[in-house]
Amino acid sequence: MRLGLSPLDACDMGLTNKVFDATERAIIHDVIAARIPKSWN
Repeated sequence: MRLGLSPLDACDMGLTNKVFDATERAIIHDVIAARIPKSWN
């Protein structure tokens, strides 16, 4: 994680991008962003 992706980016790649519907993708992204603090790098 030090040199790689942030936790939010990793979750986006691993979870959010697997959903085909754009509306569901936005919901999942919002839930992940609400649960993972920006202070986690």
